[in-house]
Amino acid sequence: MNKINPFTFPLEGAVKSEDAFSCDQESRRQIWEFSRIQQETTQKQFTPIGVFPSYIPFRVAFSMGLLETAIKSVGLYRLGIRNALNIKIKSLDMAFPNLPDALDGYRILHLTDLHLDLLPGLEDAIAKHLSGIEFDLCVMTGDYQQNSNSPYKKIIAPLEKIVTAIEARDGVIATLGNHDDYHLAAALEDLGIEVLVNETVFLDRNGARLHVTGLDDVNRFFTPMAGEALIKRTDSFGLALVHSPEMAGEASSKGYALYLCGHTHGGQVCLPGGRPLMNRLVRNHDYAFGLWKCGGMTGYTSPGIGVSGVPVRFFCKGEATLVTLKKETSPS
Repeated sequence: MNKINPFTFPLEGAVKSEDAFSCDQESRRQIWEFSRIQQETTQKQFTPIGVFPSYIPFRVAFSMGLLETAIKSVGLYRLGIRNALNIKIKSLDMAFPNLPDALDGYRILHLTDLHLDLLPGLEDAIAKHLSGIEFDLCVMTGDYQQNSNSPYKKIIAPLEKIVTAIEARDGVIATLGNHDDYHLAAALEDLGIEVLVNETVFLDRNGARLHVTGLDDVNRFFTPMAGEALIKRTDSFGLALVHSPEMAGEASSKGYALYLCGHTHGGQVCLPGGRPLMNRLVRNHDYAFGLWKCGGMTGYTSPGIGVSGVPVRFFCKGEATLVTLKKETSPS
């Protein structure tokens, strides 16, 4: 894989963009860590539409507490946990007119929002479902832990069990989410996972090139480096991996064909019929759930495979998504 790392830093005292470009890969990762640590320390929410004060996540936590109390009071808590562990593999065929012939039939397994420290036994359920499934590439789009202030090492063993069950010809590529602290980038790499933090890798298949760009989380840790990492190319098929759908417009304008994300959990606790109560986005609300189109780009917002806040699901099943790329044929 060939990797390129575009960086800019809007925070005071941070390294300037031109200095980041002149550094080697190890130094660029250190620069990214410096920026991320600054943001994590502030306890503010850095988004594409501005910076929000720290009371917002506490308000969400308060709402989750009320929800948990309500579910327990009506005797549905255990059912909700069983629902959360009852995950599925969802298969999607996606057709693209510009897909290289060599990528026709290429299979991508998408995992997101695992939150492995919240629901005991989830890793076993995931590993069991992945056993025997054939695919070319596994991508993970963030939120491996629930609480970014808790020790991240407690999720490494469960995550390793999942990674061991994955058999992908082109390996595993991951990005970080809004619940993940910066330490997780190195921890994931220690498991053999290719972590992209505003970086791009190129995968070659019989002369065709798959151009994969992964962004750091943009819902809580946005910086302009995320937009700069989206590289306009015409000689390869572009796949954008982002924790949330909040960079869809930018990716579409740069010619990416496919955008995979999560973050919203599909609502997680929904009304009958799957109607979500919330989506946790600051923009692009139309892309909060399922398949969508943004310009010429196809996107999919997964409901995730784990749970957040309250370890339950209602009318919204957790999933791993198996995407098969197809060459779109013209009608005869």
